[in-house]
Amino acid sequence: MGLYTGASMEIKFRDHTEADLAFIYSSWIKSFREINIKKIREGDEVKEYKTGCALWDIDVYFKRQRQIIDRVIPVSFVSIACSPEDAGQIIGFIVYRDYSPEIRIVSYVYVKHNFRKLGIARRLYEQLGPCRVATHGGVSTRKLIQKAELVYDPFFDYEGA
Repeated sequence: MGLYTGASMEIKFRDHTEADLAFIYSSWIKSFREINIKKIREGDEVKEYKTGCALWDIDVYFKRQRQIIDRVIPVSFVSIACSPEDAGQIIGFIVYRDYSPEIRIVSYVYVKHNFRKLGIARRLYEQLGPCRVATHGGVSTRKLIQKAELVYDPFFDYEGA
């Protein structure tokens, strides 16, 4: 897919392979749940406040989210951001598909914690061309929704599930 040399770091873009699927599933499932758990320090104690899917039973959540990803991945493209020296060293990914000639759907964007705030999600997004809708509000996806003025439709991937 290409090499990007930016002010902060070099990254290579490539299509996903079967070997990447375990990482994609794991990071998508875990990170999407984590954004719904707020940690607030109260004195010496840290309390967790759960919202959204974090309120679901953990087994139900993992099963349900996996079913959604099982349906999304086969009809989508996955672009991987990786190290230029080691294509197996994944930095992040974006899952997207064409809904119509004018509408591209972003299902999920993920960037590893150590690489956040370096513009990697933005670079993954920019290589797609025009997008209109985002379906999952993960950390990186939420920022793109705001900056790119995407329509957020959290139920799009749930249709028929």
